[in-house]
Amino acid sequence: MLGIYTSSVRSTGKSIGNLIFPILNWINGNEIYYKDQYEGEYINDKFEGKGKYTYITGNYYIGEFKNGKRNGKGEYYDKNGLRYKGDWADDKEEGEGKYIFENNEYYIGEFKKGKKNGKGKQYNKNGELICEGNWADDKFV
Repeated sequence: MLGIYTSSVRSTGKSIGNLIFPILNWINGNEIYYKDQYEGEYINDKFEGKGKYTYITGNYYIGEFKNGKRNGKGEYYDKNGLRYKGDWADDKEEGEGKYIFENNEYYIGEFKKGKKNGKGKQYNKNGELICEGNWADDKFV
């Protein structure tokens, strides 16, 4: 495995530890190119626990992982200004969270499978309420 990591093996036979790991993108001749990078905890070669995943674009996620996916509490930052802080399940926004748009308007409320679903409030960049109520598939209803 490429990367810098510390590891130990528990009596259960699972490898655990901390890892700084560039995610391999492709190999061209003798050159190796990397796409993304993960720094954090892992168990049996899967991201597990707290960590930071940085994409080649400069976007990144800091938070909890389970079975190699974003699960639990976490924050996602986009280089263009989009931000999400809240609950995650299977790599998608799920549960309660706050989503800040590029224009600094923001939504606070419920998410399901990465979309605004359920009760929520949307505010303009000055913090004034735009709408409040129920959402379905990112649309105010």
